[in-house]
Amino acid sequence: MPGQTKRLRPLEPVLSSAWHRVEVLPHRGLLTEEERDEYEDEDEVEYVTLEFGSHLTEDELNQYGELQLLGAEAPHPVARVGHKHFQGVHESLIGNDILFKHQPEATPAYVPFAKSSHRITFQPVSIVHDPTKAAGDAAGFFDGANDAAGAGVLGPDGQPIKRKPGRPRGSKNKNPSRRRSGPADPPPQSGDDNDIIHQDFEVVERLRATSEADEAMQDAEEEEEEEGRQNKPGGPSVEGAPQGDEMDE
Repeated sequence: MPGQTKRLRPLEPVLSSAWHRVEVLPHRGLLTEEERDEYEDEDEVEYVTLEFGSHLTEDELNQYGELQLLGAEAPHPVARVGHKHFQGVHESLIGNDILFKHQPEATPAYVPFAKSSHRITFQPVSIVHDPTKAAGDAAGFFDGANDAAGAGVLGPDGQPIKRKPGRPRGSKNKNPSRRRSGPADPPPQSGDDNDIIHQDFEVVERLRATSEADEAMQDAEEEEEEEGRQNKPGGPSVEGAPQGDEMDE
């Protein structure tokens, strides 16, 4: 229909990372010849219309007094006004949007000062946390902790040293079945020092008695061996006993 702006399919963003924001830049049509000469070597100015429709009223915009535009060079920029968030899409227009400047004290109150052929249309969105992503982050945290705990030692070349399969050398778990399975002996009471001293003396006396018994047993065995050698035939003669030749005489 005549008088309506036809919207085409979303296009690539007209803005790029090379664009920069300026606080005040008047339209060239409103400049004098001297002022135009000053801007001859400046960058070209392109106005972009931000369309919120009925999702953002003028009172709400005046209440917060600011609008945050995030990722204007992205395919889907995001705008935030107060606690509301909007996601936009770039659109190219057939024709131009006429931009007016409000001058309450002048007549007329609205004066056209620029035009725009590019528009970003915004729709309200709700930002929520993804529960699956949060669970994945938590799992990744624990996985990272396990990896850090089990990280190997780096070699001279900076690469981790591979561990050989099997039991590490010097470990005490060679044969777990041979470990003592009974209850451990209760530790001595630290408050009764006399009992500890008497126990130590009893251990010393027990070891001493065992040593004396071993020595006596060894002496008895040596005496038995000596007597056995003496009683054998042809063994050493005893002094005073008559020899065989003397008896024949």
